[in-house]
Amino acid sequence: MNKLTLYRAIIGSCLLLSSSVFSAENMHIFGSLIIAPCKVLPEHSQIDIVFDEIRLDDIYKSYFEFEKKDFKIVLSECDISIAKQVKIKFEGATHNELTGLLALDDSANNSDLGIKIITKEGIPVSLGNYTSLYNIPNNGHFELSFIASLQATAKAIANKSIKPGHFSATAVFSLKYE
Repeated sequence: MNKLTLYRAIIGSCLLLSSSVFSAENMHIFGSLIIAPCKVLPEHSQIDIVFDEIRLDDIYKSYFEFEKKDFKIVLSECDISIAKQVKIKFEGATHNELTGLLALDDSANNSDLGIKIITKEGIPVSLGNYTSLYNIPNNGHFELSFIASLQATAKAIANKSIKPGHFSATAVFSLKYE
């Protein structure tokens, strides 16, 4: 049974049970029609960033740097007659101590770790805030490039309190055109 059939069955059942359904305004239909200057390619609408295994012993060494992972959001079919610029915002659970960083999904397990996102130019992207505007250079294909890295609080490094195990974080991005 597809959704349309299911809704018809439910509405039909309601109509049989009550004659007041005909006179009440109990159904509202709404939506949005938009002009989108660009499309997000389907393979870039959900991005998985996979970090390699990280040895805890290495994290505590003075020269250690967390791995940085490049990722991009590819826009296609851009029409600069509609908009010439775009900015992006990443939203998700904000880390309590690492301002502007994404908290891990299971932050109770490792509350001292967060995910930092920066632009390819090295400018930090603060969670919940739009980036600066990017010029859409021409009609067609355009890439927004970023870097993600794991980050630990200074306290976690000093106390060697990071716990082993898997970690994940979830963010949602939105685009705003001008």
